[in-house]
Amino acid sequence: MGKHLVLVGGGHAHLTVLFNTSHFVQRGHRVTLIGPTPYYNYSGMGPGMLSGIYQPREVRFHGKKMMEDRGGIFVEDRMIRINSNRRTLNLRSGKQIDYEVASFNTGSEVPLKFLVSASRENIVPVKPVINYGQRAGDSGEEEFCVGRANGFFAEGLHRSKVHGKISGVRGKG
Repeated sequence: MGKHLVLVGGGHAHLTVLFNTSHFVQRGHRVTLIGPTPYYNYSGMGPGMLSGIYQPREVRFHGKKMMEDRGGIFVEDRMIRINSNRRTLNLRSGKQIDYEVASFNTGSEVPLKFLVSASRENIVPVKPVINYGQRAGDSGEEEFCVGRANGFFAEGLHRSKVHGKISGVRGKG
């Protein structure tokens, strides 16, 4: 009897498994991908998207199609709880998925609900990168609040796109 491998999130750490799903299925294993959307964005190409080298559609891949074309199962949902004793994953929809092996690569998000600011409409989180690429304006008036070096890099790329040069980096955080 084969095992059930569950991938939670289709981040690029799971790409090799997604690509090789048919090999696992041919050996009698089940492979399931759980994710909130059929599409996944490759964050390694985020700086290229922010600088205008790539369009948002060019930095994403169709995880659902990759999984199903190779004999795997795609579940559009979000995992909310792990019960490691029972080897089950609880999903937001109320479904429960059993597993023998599970791997987690869910990416990152900025928890805007914890910000003190009363007005969040002008806040554009850099993570996930695709959100910034879709919402950023070209006014050059954005302030960046970054916590890691890649945030400074993202601001530099944005300034380069808006002003044709990088005029310095300012950040808060």
